[in-house]
Amino acid sequence: MNMLSQFGKQIADLVASMTPSARIMAGLMAGVIVVSLGWILSTESTPSMEPLLGSSFTYDELARMEGALSQASLRGYVREGRQIKIPSGEKDAYIRALSAGNALPKSWGAEMDRALEASSVFESPAKTAMRNESARERSVAMLIERLPSIEWAAVEYDEKKTTFLKNAEQVCSVWVQPYYGQEIDPALLRTISRQVSNSFGGLPETNISVLDVSTGDYFQATDDLGGAAENRYLSAQVQFETKYKRDIMGLLGHAYGAIKIMVNAELDSTLSEESEKFTYDPTPVAISVSSSRKDVESQKVAGGGAPGTTTNSVPVSNQSASLAAQGTDQNSKTKESEESQRSLAGHTATVTKTAPLVPTKVTVTIGVPDSHFEEIWRHRKSKETAADAQGDEQALPSAAELAAIQTEVESELRAAVEGIPVGVRLGEETKPFIKVYAFTDLPVEPFEGPSVATNALTWLGESWSTVALLVVLLASLGMMFSWVRSQGDSNPDKEFAEGFGLRVPDQIADTLELGAEEGMVAEDGTPGSRAKFEITGAEIKDDLSTLINDNPEAAANLLKAWIGEAA
Repeated sequence: MNMLSQFGKQIADLVASMTPSARIMAGLMAGVIVVSLGWILSTESTPSMEPLLGSSFTYDELARMEGALSQASLRGYVREGRQIKIPSGEKDAYIRALSAGNALPKSWGAEMDRALEASSVFESPAKTAMRNESARERSVAMLIERLPSIEWAAVEYDEKKTTFLKNAEQVCSVWVQPYYGQEIDPALLRTISRQVSNSFGGLPETNISVLDVSTGDYFQATDDLGGAAENRYLSAQVQFETKYKRDIMGLLGHAYGAIKIMVNAELDSTLSEESEKFTYDPTPVAISVSSSRKDVESQKVAGGGAPGTTTNSVPVSNQSASLAAQGTDQNSKTKESEESQRSLAGHTATVTKTAPLVPTKVTVTIGVPDSHFEEIWRHRKSKETAADAQGDEQALPSAAELAAIQTEVESELRAAVEGIPVGVRLGEETKPFIKVYAFTDLPVEPFEGPSVATNALTWLGESWSTVALLVVLLASLGMMFSWVRSQGDSNPDKEFAEGFGLRVPDQIADTLELGAEEGMVAEDGTPGSRAKFEITGAEIKDDLSTLINDNPEAAANLLKAWIGEAA
């Protein structure tokens, strides 16, 4: 606190000692310093940037976004590739600008939603159908643009009206364009054709054409099985080769440098094969057994009296008695059984179906750059040897060392891909199916960027105002410090002590005697001499009061001499 109060007092004394013009100059310089510091801090501070919506966009979306941001006068963004970087604290403003300009990225189905919202009950069915068809075309094109290596896509669908007895003929055209420096795989064109056929109901794939506008490659499905597009052997071969190549790349990775891989797959050309084999057994096998049994039993009762109730009742008087004939009963039983069996010779039926177009032989060719062998040689050297060889251009491996390393790398690659070749019989060597070669990779000339002078001029052209303000600031600070230092050196007491720069005449210094009178005796008993007073700035300041009190006449004479010299 004392330090601050002292500093404030010094500033107040300094300002009080200034002349009005000096105060004005000091205020102007202080204002320049404050304004310059504020300008430098505001221009040099780079705000933190973040990707807009945190994702990348297509070039069409980027163009719409930049148009919307320009209309909203938002210029603080930076476009980097397929992203837009915006200041972190202004995200809301940028999203509002995109929403107002209808430039937000469209999600799938947004085009159809817009078409449905724009329709009304007063609109004709034909116009509504056209709007829905256009929205569906844009939706399909947007999905195609999401595929890898596809930058731009357009879809056009049309129907040819026929008689009411026949369905309308549907056709569709698709245009695609890859990113700069990339190519579209022909297999991807076929995939696009199939997907478009599924997007439009009833659209046959033979009525869809896909055109690569960058190369002119064209694809359209056909019913001709002999055509290249419908060649099942070629399609299956490409699929198998792509699969094996992807597996090898995933297995080797980047451990062997910028390697080159080529896979050749030979397939069995049989499209369909089915075989059935029967094996018979000498022992017959019962396939059906049937049996039946019949039991018959009959009984015959002997004859009795006359028929009727009267005859067989108890005899009464005055009636003649009748005698029934007496006999025995007759019984008979019959049993019949029948059994039959059908037998068939035993056999085994085997039905075999073979998958079509399977690989019968796969050969792999791997190319390794020569620089990889040199890197292995350097890696195996000790740290001392590597340190000694850093500045020695002649520290290179010999041909024998490179040949030994190449043989070792070849063995490693063969062992790594040994399980991939197909068609190798048990006990057969896999060497003919795997080929490893070395190729010379010439160093690519480095891209020469802008020189230091060019960068300096570019930076100076962009920041010249900041540099100018910085120079003004430093000059103002230097002037203020030098002026304050000069003000601090000009002490009134010091000027007074030095006699204000006036020279004292010699005769006054010679004749002026101060101190004891002549004949006075000193304390030790010796006669004292007159003490002569030599006029200097320091003694005048310290002994001025003593001089006036002891010898007012000498002081008056001295002042008269000074005034006379000054006049």
